[in-house]
Amino acid sequence: MLLFTIEHGDRIPPTLKINAGLHLQDRSTATITPDLLQLTDLDTTTSNLTYLITLLPRYGKLLLKGTGLPSPPRFFQTDIDHLDLAYQHNPGSPAELDQFYFLPSDGTNKGYLEFGQLREEPAVFNIQVEKVDRISPSLSHTESPSTIVDLGAGRYGIFITSRHLQGSDPDSPLEQLEFFIIRPPQFGFLENAATGASISRRFTQQDLDQRSVLYILPVDVNVTADSFQFRLVDPAGNQAPPLMLELFWSRVQLLASCYRTCETSGSLQIQIQRSGRSVDPAYVSIQVSLDLG
Repeated sequence: MLLFTIEHGDRIPPTLKINAGLHLQDRSTATITPDLLQLTDLDTTTSNLTYLITLLPRYGKLLLKGTGLPSPPRFFQTDIDHLDLAYQHNPGSPAELDQFYFLPSDGTNKGYLEFGQLREEPAVFNIQVEKVDRISPSLSHTESPSTIVDLGAGRYGIFITSRHLQGSDPDSPLEQLEFFIIRPPQFGFLENAATGASISRRFTQQDLDQRSVLYILPVDVNVTADSFQFRLVDPAGNQAPPLMLELFWSRVQLLASCYRTCETSGSLQIQIQRSGRSVDPAYVSIQVSLDLG
């Protein structure tokens, strides 16, 4: 009688089936799951499929059950399957592409299979760290506008530009900063000088840079000051505390609409009344007509 002994032989290298990489926000920790990294092997148990680390991440660290990797650094497919492997981005490190290099191993064969080809060089697991904007914007310059412009048709306005409101944000494009109106002006209203549309909710730093924000003075109320409250917001949604812009101007009036005098009188006293802001220069136009009668 002949006895045959059949020994199981491991002839097939492991296959790197999935190497999708990881995306996470800066200063955060994310689990490396089987749908991101997976080894398979027809003749090796999962518990023996090993990832031998040849180069550790630069901007973060790999954690195994919340602690560092053993020495020499390695982990198993079962660690991934049990959700025990994670990557932690280091606070203060740049939000850039990070990665670690590894050699898949079944403990017997040399190399591993990827896309049907035998490879012996280390594989790369890419980690894309996305920078999160956590800094609120602020006003780097504010000044009360006061220069009145004659818009024609009995309308007068004050341009609000980047000279009066200038936002600042270290991690956002300045032209994309938005000014959300919390309380509109009490007497006049804001208008887009480029489109003629009323501004009721928001305008941008770019609108200020392009001189598109206009405060329209009230015609039926005798006031020389107004204000509106706003909140400065960056594209990520970070908000500054509520802020207020005050507008001041002056009104100049002649006490009489018409003065009569003779050319031999020498001089004529014209009484002018000015109210409101007196810092800026004011101008009055007078038309002279000759009475030949």
